Amino acid sequence: MKDFSEMTLEKGKELIDFISEFGETKLLITGGEPTTNEKFFELSKYAIKKISFVSLCTNGTLTDEKEIRKIANLGFSNITISADGHEEKTNDLTRGNGSFVRLVNFARILKEENANFSIHTVISKYNNDNIEEIINYWKEYTPNIEVSNQLKKTIKNQPIDKESNIKKTNAKLITNKHITLVGTEKGCDYDVCPINKYLFEINPKGEFVDCFWKNTCAITPTSFEKLKHIKKIEDLRKELKKFVRDTDENK
Repeated sequence: MKDFSEMTLEKGKELIDFISEFGETKLLITGGEPTTNEKFFELSKYAIKKISFVSLCTNGTLTDEKEIRKIANLGFSNITISADGHEEKTNDLTRGNGSFVRLVNFARILKEENANFSIHTVISKYNNDNIEEIINYWKEYTPNIEVSNQLKKTIKNQPIDKESNIKKTNAKLITNKHITLVGTEKGCDYDVCPINKYLFEINPKGEFVDCFWKNTCAITPTSFEKLKHIKKIEDLRKELKKFVRDTDENK
């Protein structure tokens, strides 16, 4: 974004309060890279007190050991670290030079602190031939590993319901219990869809799972009607417009 300003601490706490009061039990803190925000620790602590399940998604490149240990002991229900390789030459192609060394150090400290964390790898042309090695490498740090594959090319110009064709194309990947195949398509017939995208997956059991958002998102027609009558939503929307670019897609 060309124009960007960080949410104030007060507004962040207000948003967490609203999420909690609305009855949400899960919150994902992500970004960008959330650990670079100067209010990260204070907002995380506040969220963990108010919401029962709070997870963190990070690139794991923080270098300050004291801060990493502090993150490990904040009380996150889960910490997800993004890793795209099992060695520097693969991981750093997508994550930047030096990222692998920092990532391994981050994972080592979390393991030492007995934090609940997982490794998430996205299949790409750089690591496609080394997925098994990547899984085996990170198993030394955590048993919680998820490998996903964006199926954009697979579903291009095809009806979304052709799940058998998707499975056939990715048959060698479905046999691995750690891999979730994820596909997206623009547009959605669900009139209250929060992202206006059809997001489906084939889980590690090889089962086709219909739209991710329909199955897990709390935005249902009933709750959406409830939301429309809450003035705070409009207040938050006005505040968000100050630092979120107002594009046609957002509309």
